[in-house]
Amino acid sequence: MQDNKCKVKRTGVIVRFEPDTAVLVIDDKEIHVPSAKVSPGVKEGDEVMWTGGEWCVSSPSG
Repeated sequence: MQDNKCKVKRTGVIVRFEPDTAVLVIDDKEIHVPSAKVSPGVKEGDEVMWTGGEWCVSSPSG
């Protein structure tokens, strides 16, 4: 995981993947982010955190 460069901690849960996007739920809102901004290995159900450069797993599902 990269060092967090953001001053505001932003977390969400991956709910699904679409062809070029990942869909996260953040504060009860669905947010579509480019798949390129999601760390490899992230899967549906994972809790993710924004590092300032990508969404990385903060708490794995399962």
